[in-house]
Amino acid sequence: EHEQRLAAKVLGKEASEVVPRLEAEIEKAKEAAAPLLDGGQCFLTSSLMKQVLEVLSEYLRREGMSRSQFFDKEFKEAVNLEDFRAFVTSLNERCSRPDFLSQEQCAAIFQLADKDKDGKLSKEEFLEMASEQFVCVQKISMTDRLEIAGSSTVEKLSAGDLVETLEEPCVQASAGLVRVQARSVKNRTEGWLTMTGNQGTAYLHQSTALEGFMTGLDEKLRAAQDALTHARSVVDKKSNQLAAHKSGPLVDVHREFSKLRPEVTSLQVRLEKLQEEVRAAEQEQKRREEQERRLLEDKKEQRSVELALKVSSQRAKELSSALSQLEEVAAPMLKVLALDGSLLKEQPPESTSSPPEAVREPLSLQRAVNKAVAEMEKIAGALRECLKEPLLKARKAPGKGSNAWQASREDFTAFLKQAQSAEGRSQELLEMLRSACNALTQEVQGRVSAAIRVDRKLALDEYFAELLKEAKAQESVPKKFLEARLAALPGLGFSDEQLQLIFHDASEETNVEITRRRFLEKFEHYYRCVKEIALTSELEVKQGHALRKLEVDEVLEALEGPKSEGGMARVRARALKDNIEGWVAVRGSMGSVYLQESTKPHLFVASAAVAAAQAVGGAASALDTEFGGGTEVRTLKPGEVLEVLEGPRSNIPPIIQRVKVKAETDGAVGWMSLKTRTGEDACRSGSMSYKCIASVAMTNQADIKVCDVLRKIEVAEMLIVLEGPVDDEENGVTRIKARASRDGLEGWMTIKGNAGSIYAEESGREYSVEHPAALQKAFSEKSDVIRILQAEELLKLLDGPRDLQSEAVVRVKCKAISDSAVGWTILRNRNLRNWTAKYRCVGGGATLQASDSAASESVRSLHPGEVLDVLEGPKLDAKTDLLRVKAKAEKDGAVGWASLQSMQGKPLLECIAERS
Repeated sequence: EHEQRLAAKVLGKEASEVVPRLEAEIEKAKEAAAPLLDGGQCFLTSSLMKQVLEVLSEYLRREGMSRSQFFDKEFKEAVNLEDFRAFVTSLNERCSRPDFLSQEQCAAIFQLADKDKDGKLSKEEFLEMASEQFVCVQKISMTDRLEIAGSSTVEKLSAGDLVETLEEPCVQASAGLVRVQARSVKNRTEGWLTMTGNQGTAYLHQSTALEGFMTGLDEKLRAAQDALTHARSVVDKKSNQLAAHKSGPLVDVHREFSKLRPEVTSLQVRLEKLQEEVRAAEQEQKRREEQERRLLEDKKEQRSVELALKVSSQRAKELSSALSQLEEVAAPMLKVLALDGSLLKEQPPESTSSPPEAVREPLSLQRAVNKAVAEMEKIAGALRECLKEPLLKARKAPGKGSNAWQASREDFTAFLKQAQSAEGRSQELLEMLRSACNALTQEVQGRVSAAIRVDRKLALDEYFAELLKEAKAQESVPKKFLEARLAALPGLGFSDEQLQLIFHDASEETNVEITRRRFLEKFEHYYRCVKEIALTSELEVKQGHALRKLEVDEVLEALEGPKSEGGMARVRARALKDNIEGWVAVRGSMGSVYLQESTKPHLFVASAAVAAAQAVGGAASALDTEFGGGTEVRTLKPGEVLEVLEGPRSNIPPIIQRVKVKAETDGAVGWMSLKTRTGEDACRSGSMSYKCIASVAMTNQADIKVCDVLRKIEVAEMLIVLEGPVDDEENGVTRIKARASRDGLEGWMTIKGNAGSIYAEESGREYSVEHPAALQKAFSEKSDVIRILQAEELLKLLDGPRDLQSEAVVRVKCKAISDSAVGWTILRNRNLRNWTAKYRCVGGGATLQASDSAASESVRSLHPGEVLDVLEGPKLDAKTDLLRVKAKAEKDGAVGWASLQSMQGKPLLECIAERS
């Protein structure tokens, strides 16, 4: 009994503790759930705080600052509410984010972060606010340093454990890991954790305030549930054990445990209700947070759209202002530009006064326009850039009117069109400015050229030669010197900048040298006929007469103009084909184009093989003094470049006589011409022989009335002609003085009687070669050559002479670039081709050198296939007899001199010829 009383006392005490212990656990869970069950406003505020922290993290990563450094720099001491609001606004501006928080929301975040409720945020409170919470998604070790190598583990974390970051994550480049300094929520241990492995494995998941709260609350609920399970177990177990006692102290104890059943059940219901409320509140809170998140996103999006529209609108205003400025700057030049691209003049076309005052400083105006264009395009580019993201978001938006970006799509598109329109207008203005400058340049060039030709009565070539002499130079004159001399020409009145337009594209530097080619390029203007039209004698068509009709593709050199006449632009020009000068329309009154601007025609000698093939019978590879041939000036070298001065035009050669002969030296038989192409005798006639075909008398005198017969000439007897044949008109016979081959008897004989009887026939003639000539296989001059007959060779005539009309020869008068030699040459079999100032490297060993001497130092080697722009030449290097050009490599802009051929005759550079 004593033992029962003792056991009853112990069990009674245990029974009295069951319910209070359970109640206490349930109460703890209820208290823990209070923030959630009371509306969960703190969680919504935490979500807003997270938005602020995202912007802060972005700023800290960009600036490379820690949270502590940021606080010290920005605040230095505790922060009040007004400073906090200013901080949030400033942070959004620094990161180009919209200011999406209201004053009330900022205040709520501040109050949540102000743990001690003193109205200020201390540095510790700020750092705690800036800390982000993560949950471990798998086991991971916390180490004592950033680098894993050599570090020690300070705590092992399991899945579900919470950690708070102390600083921004950083990348451990050597290991390819993302690491962060953090604090364990459970044990407050600080160290370094891996957020993402080098294979992309995630170890931490960012937790929301609600998720962190629910992790702690779930622990409290589990503790209460465990307490309930324990209480039921104790009650059931003890009740069952004491049920066997029917008397004694344990019966009362049994009764006490039995009374606990309904209380435990009541507490179970209470706990289950709490759990249901928590789950319901959790779902409601998630729904509210999602709703709040969407509202916040919509608000942020609307603010972002408003900010983007504000920035775009400002840029658009700046662009409009810049475009207006550009139009204003360009206006003076554009006012003098006609619709057809020519220069408007207030003066009549014949006036020699300078162009309008509005374009007295064209280069300064051009620089101002270029500067305005650059400024406008810079603003347009900035507008385009700030429209990229808005337009991308607007295009990706689900449907019309579904969000702010989509709703503002038309506004952003309008800004983009404005940028495109402004850029297009700037290019249009630039093109118009170029046209105006080109028109003005042509005006200046034309008047200067006319002043040289008319006032100075000099050809442009002659004027440049005078300049060289005056400047004491050999090949080029300084640009500044030339401009000063041009300004001194009478009756022009051009400003310095107008004259500078002529050579402005050469360089803006004043010490540039102007070569003859550069000078002529600027003042010699050429046109190509694209539609048949008459060349007339006067500017006014009605007052003149037609000189001849120009053919399509004819080239003309402009001598004066263009001038306006009857709505047409007309120039005085020289037709290269035949040197005829007259007036011709460039454009008709209805806009028809008759002449197009062209470059001065140049030819180059295609190859030595072509030149050699034309050597027979003429100088196709040579310059001759006269159109029809004349004296040879000199032969042309392969690769030489020629300026076309006159032609090309056809030369119909005279009829030539061809004979078939047999050479006495080797018996070679063939045809040859009796005269050379230059009109010289290729051979002189020798003796002539006859064969008697009917018996006839040989007499001592020519007159048959008073002569005596010497003897009778028999049939088949051969005779050598000494004189004659002589026609005896009185007696109607033809007689010769001859020597009989049989006995050497000399006398006169009749070869043709008065009745037409033939007594002797010519059987052959001898020739002696005067000048080397070709012996050819056939009658045609184009037949193969057997060999070249040399001077003093003796030939026997076998056939002929026969007349041969040769094909017309096309000739062109040229000036050689290398030495200014002038003469006529033949165009045949593409021996001369249209030249351009572009060459291609075709052989290894070609180099660019520092000077025109082949012995100068190398600039760099050229590679086969490289393209070069010729600046000067070709010039002949006297020491090596090689043609050399000064050129600029397209690949890298390297400039130097290069030879067209090697010393062994191997081609190094070839002209990229135009189509003929």
